[in-house]
Amino acid sequence: MTIGHDRDYGKLRSQCTEDFFNLLNPVLCKNYKEGDIVIHVCDEFSVDRYINTRMIHIYACHGGGFCVFPYIVYETKPWMEFHLQQYDQHDTEIVGVTSILPWIDPKEFVCIDPKKKIRDTFLYMARCLQVKGINFFVDLAKFHPNKIFWIAGGCSSYDEKTKILGVGDGPDIDLSKHPNVKYFGLVDLENRRRLLSFATALIQPSFYFEPCGWNVLEALMSGTPVLVPDFGGFTQTVIHGKVGFLCGPDDWGRFINQIGEINPRECREYAVDKFSEDRAYSEFIEFFDYIMDLNCHNNSKLNFD
Repeated sequence: MTIGHDRDYGKLRSQCTEDFFNLLNPVLCKNYKEGDIVIHVCDEFSVDRYINTRMIHIYACHGGGFCVFPYIVYETKPWMEFHLQQYDQHDTEIVGVTSILPWIDPKEFVCIDPKKKIRDTFLYMARCLQVKGINFFVDLAKFHPNKIFWIAGGCSSYDEKTKILGVGDGPDIDLSKHPNVKYFGLVDLENRRRLLSFATALIQPSFYFEPCGWNVLEALMSGTPVLVPDFGGFTQTVIHGKVGFLCGPDDWGRFINQIGEINPRECREYAVDKFSEDRAYSEFIEFFDYIMDLNCHNNSKLNFD
């Protein structure tokens, strides 16, 4: 497994995004037809970067920035409601808004025999940020010395000799003081699958309103129960007591000890059904039909100039 830093990931992501846009935009300009529908991830490109195109853009809000345009697809209903509340005071009219849960290919994740899972092993798989809950995760490890805690994700820095983990938005963590915590760094796809499959549970103790939490969906698809906050997109993606636990501030320790009550096979079955491509496809088609009907009803062409 490899160790990587957030700063390396950030540079790589920015370069990949720019390269992708430079390849994509000429193709769009050459091939678009009036009224075409384009799935546009708002985090990556602004609509005004699409030169000489007048297309219907579906803003698939992946998280982060608050942008309001016609026709927005949110990842979860709680995120949609939270986002739209920001604009109530401005009397902003938003046309054509919906939420469509993500889809995941079950073949991309492995669900092993529950008996092969490593007992009492808890996984944190996200960026090592205080707002994401990394410091809180390590505190949980301190109060559960007989359990194993894995960390997989980029950090601002990591010294393998001193085991000092750099947290970009908070105090660094001295992992040498936590013998039951192991840091894997950034992991490749194969090791990501292995960690998700063999862990007893995934813990994602975010302090902010998570739009969705893709790592949680991936864990469930791997047959691994989850412990998440009792707010945010998790309230739609996680059924409390069936595939994991929605935790209040004082619940984490109690539910860590109760995680054995969750059936890993039910987590997999739930994820396959809940996050299916067929379900998402039909919901997108329904939304596209709604957009076209709305456009015809208004008897006017959409204009994003």
